[in-house]
Amino acid sequence: MASVGNLDLIFGFTSFFAATSSMLRDLRIDIQKPQTEKSVKRENKRGKAMKKTGGCLCGQIRYETKAEPMMTGVCHCKNCQKQGGSAFSTLAAFQIIDIEFTGDLALYEDSDTDTGSTVSRYFCGTCGSPIYSAIPSQPDMAYLKTGTLDDTDGFVAMFHCWSSTKQEWVELSPDVPAFPQNPTG
Repeated sequence: MASVGNLDLIFGFTSFFAATSSMLRDLRIDIQKPQTEKSVKRENKRGKAMKKTGGCLCGQIRYETKAEPMMTGVCHCKNCQKQGGSAFSTLAAFQIIDIEFTGDLALYEDSDTDTGSTVSRYFCGTCGSPIYSAIPSQPDMAYLKTGTLDDTDGFVAMFHCWSSTKQEWVELSPDVPAFPQNPTG
């Protein structure tokens, strides 16, 4: 088994992260980023749900969200690295009913995980862009790949997971919680 892909445990604590999201967002804005005109505008919009749009590289898959994400995070597990062809995967958790998709999503069932649970990885079958992941223990949730958003400026990670398998050149901010594997509740 690979030492990765434990979305069951990572996202089993969605309610914990959702409850602390406002506090963590405020903390990160004050500590990590200087206030700019753009960040002030973004902060002023947080009180209301903003529709977000996105899609794949070729445009065959498009989506629109109807709510703010319940949480955001960065996964450094080896499966996410391989699936995205990158050093990590940036994720935003949504109720699946809060995302409207157009186009035909392809599916890869990733069963090579430490937990033995299968991660459903949805992607564009034409260009290969990863769109979202889902796990059996949370069938109503979608973990959207935030790199597919049309506007990625508002992404702020609430935590990092699987930091024990992050690529060595990646430096994590000490102001954002990092878990060596899955967060524990």
